[in-house]
Amino acid sequence: MLTDVWIWLVGLSGLIVKGSQTLVAYLKDQLYYDERQENKQSETPAIPDNFVGTTLKMIRISDDGDTTLGLLFINNQFYCYTLEDSGKRVNNPTETRIPAGTYPIRLSSSTDEMTQKYKTQYPDWFSTHLQVQQVPGYPSVYIHQGGNHQHTSSGGILVSDSVQGQWKHAELTNSLLTFKRLYKFINDEMATGTAYRIMILDEHWINKLNPAS
Repeated sequence: MLTDVWIWLVGLSGLIVKGSQTLVAYLKDQLYYDERQENKQSETPAIPDNFVGTTLKMIRISDDGDTTLGLLFINNQFYCYTLEDSGKRVNNPTETRIPAGTYPIRLSSSTDEMTQKYKTQYPDWFSTHLQVQQVPGYPSVYIHQGGNHQHTSSGGILVSDSVQGQWKHAELTNSLLTFKRLYKFINDEMATGTAYRIMILDEHWINKLNPAS
């Protein structure tokens, strides 16, 4: 299957494999194409087109009914893998990924249990969660660390430099180090006034690679 070959090419073997120039060029084309499509179709709150800041783009590439695997880009440069809950379950914020769309990212003002846990475990660098905001029905969507869909929280997004296992049962490895690096980078930029947003694209875009499927 072309989808399986694609997932292998982007490194589902567990190592980050930097793709060919052709693949990178295609991904950039898709990022811009789907940005226009998602802005037209998304029912989520619109962010003005004159946005000034840093854009994270997350491309979902597979959903096996339990886990959604994706790729995260920062300013159109590949950064890491992502893992979320499936989008095929009932619309329950504790078990379902958030809808595709464009959302602002800000530091959360919450002092919930998860935030307190992170502050206790990582007091030298963690202060409050990176929160994906303005997601209807999802009050506390955090970007955080974890290994599989059972570690996600209320539509949360896990990040990691590497993935292991078959694509239908993928798990993240090395997630804490990746999250720490991303967290400190974004937190430092936000401290200087840089705005952040995330654009999320569903996995349907990959069908353009195989029109006959």
